Amino acid sequence: MHRTPPRASAITVVLVALALASGAASAQNLLINSSFDHNLTAWQMNPDGSASWDTLDAAGAAGSGSALITNYASGGNTYAGPLLQCVPVTPGTSYDFTTKVRIAPGQARTGHAMVQILWRNNSECTGSVGNSAAISGGTVGVWAELSRAGIVAPAGATRAMIQLGLVKEEAGASFVANFDDVGFQLTPGTCGDPATTLCLHGGRFRVSMTWQTASGQNGVGHVVPLSGDSGYFWFFDPSNAEVLTKLLDACSPPYNHFWFFAAGMTNVRVVITVEDLQAHVTKTYTNPQGTAFRPLQDTRAFATCP
Repeated sequence: MHRTPPRASAITVVLVALALASGAASAQNLLINSSFDHNLTAWQMNPDGSASWDTLDAAGAAGSGSALITNYASGGNTYAGPLLQCVPVTPGTSYDFTTKVRIAPGQARTGHAMVQILWRNNSECTGSVGNSAAISGGTVGVWAELSRAGIVAPAGATRAMIQLGLVKEEAGASFVANFDDVGFQLTPGTCGDPATTLCLHGGRFRVSMTWQTASGQNGVGHVVPLSGDSGYFWFFDPSNAEVLTKLLDACSPPYNHFWFFAAGMTNVRVVITVEDLQAHVTKTYTNPQGTAFRPLQDTRAFATCP
């Protein structure tokens, strides 16, 4: 057999070390300044309505705040979506959305919050593609959550425009509400085929690999997850681990990178592909045929923080 047989004791030690070193990762929010802690930075302003920063916070946190949105259209059943943010997406990939909304009490007109997810096909976030997704609701005087899971980006979509807005149901006076804690992230566990794709860091990164022996036998690696940021692949036999992998979030000074590590117990040709689905960046690592797998410790793997 064209590989270096691993010793069971060595594998066990490494698997346990990886499992202890990596905790479960929550999904990575694709939006910037999503909690409106101090201002509306990173959000674009659309002229059909108004948006301003407000000290009212969904969690009641001192020094934080929310976005106050106003629909001042004169007619009834009108929509104003003044706050926008554009983020990269991958066609065919599933995303989850959530936000908290509070409709101000004592208003002369009724209405509800409406968030639209508009699919775009260019980096300027202008070319429309597919059908938009809309999430509606809200409660007067109380913070309420609006959410939808499993929103699939259509074919051709490379960006999603997140639009926060309000529907005013009657003509006349303006209508206002607060938005806070807006989230748009990859649906956990949907980054690829779980049998052959290792989804890490809440589904933001996916790892896959192929192998080939000197005699020409080839195939794909099969996945066994260990934690939210680690797992191993087997090639020939489910009971024998061949390559262990781990991704580490080192997005703080002085490192400011995601790190990628791999350790192999094989000497066949291995090609590892690691993809950052949020930043659309791919790294490839190759172990040559007939060479004992050299440990990978890439501490500059992805400069795509946060």
